[in-house]
Amino acid sequence: MPLCNVKFPANAELFNGYMIEIAGFDILPTEFLLDKIMYFPEEDPLNLNFEILEYGSTYAIPNLGTIFFMLAILVILVPINGCLFLSSGSSKEIRKQHENLTKFLFWKGSVRIMIESYLEILLATSINFAMYNRETEYVGVTISNVVTIVLFVTAVGLPVWVVIFFLFNIKKWGQDEFEEKHGSVLEGSRLWYNNKEQGKTWIAIVHPVLMLLRRIGFVFTVVFQPEFTWLQLAVTFMFIQMMWNFIIYFYPMADNFSNRMEIFAEITNMMLMYHVFMFTDFVGEPTMRYSIGYSFTACMAIFISVHLFIMIRSIFKSIRNSLRRRHKKKLDKQAKEQKRVEQMDKFKRKIARIQDQGDDVDDIFEDFGIEMGTDVGKWALDDYDKMNAQIAHNKEVRERKQA
Repeated sequence: MPLCNVKFPANAELFNGYMIEIAGFDILPTEFLLDKIMYFPEEDPLNLNFEILEYGSTYAIPNLGTIFFMLAILVILVPINGCLFLSSGSSKEIRKQHENLTKFLFWKGSVRIMIESYLEILLATSINFAMYNRETEYVGVTISNVVTIVLFVTAVGLPVWVVIFFLFNIKKWGQDEFEEKHGSVLEGSRLWYNNKEQGKTWIAIVHPVLMLLRRIGFVFTVVFQPEFTWLQLAVTFMFIQMMWNFIIYFYPMADNFSNRMEIFAEITNMMLMYHVFMFTDFVGEPTMRYSIGYSFTACMAIFISVHLFIMIRSIFKSIRNSLRRRHKKKLDKQAKEQKRVEQMDKFKRKIARIQDQGDDVDDIFEDFGIEMGTDVGKWALDDYDKMNAQIAHNKEVRERKQA
């Protein structure tokens, strides 16, 4: 929303700045690393809104930051995987690592990274396209142009690939092998339907496709039509309405809680869009816009607080379940030890009773049903001679007393 050609009031702009600073946290010192690897000439940002969001360059690689290095690692892993394939015949461990890396690259890990960072990739490459510089003497700019073309075509073509590929393989949905390779696209979606909804499995693919198209529509309007405010707002509002109606009508997520959270997110988006409408010329008084900015901030704060609460509750539940499992494991271990002690005592009494009767105890293990591999069997073998000596001594003491 801050990328739309709308002048936000100062209080809403300040809150957006805090959120952007948190959300845009870069794990790697990308500026330092890129300065050491390649040079990019100084360029003015696309507009002020992009500069506020820290898209200060017009080249894709600096704007991608950590994501660029993640994608570069994926590319580097491809020849490494080829080397593992050539060496897989010499070692079982190398063959196992090759199989795991192949599953990650084709396509479990690569598709997940593409989907999770889809908006950032599409935004950075679109900016590079909008400010495309074909004639340049800098190697960094040339590499950025090539990366832009590859990633932009991949990003724009991803929704088409998802529709064609998944509808063509619709009978394989839910199979372990298919889900392991391509399950990241349908993750969280409802794949099984009751008798009244048979034939509606295709519903599961609509949600991820709508999410991708939504991002494409938003990025194209704010990058290629940066001054067309009403087109930006209309496209954003249209996709909110489409997603809202789709989720309420079909409930496409795997569980009710996920569906309700998606509905809550769309309600929040709709409320925020109504606030953005009022930041335009619909409301002419700056003081009124500033007051509306507090309402905008409150809606954002409620949305973030709910998700933080759910995240913290989930963490505490995980800790509690982990402690319960450890406690149960400890109780099971104590119960097993108690049972072992009882077996040992019972076994000891049995031997003492048989020897007091003067019977042969050579076949005591077999008669008593003890397996030599068990804890009781090991104890019996270790203490057999010691116990015989003690029983013989007790018998001799009793005979002397009787005499």
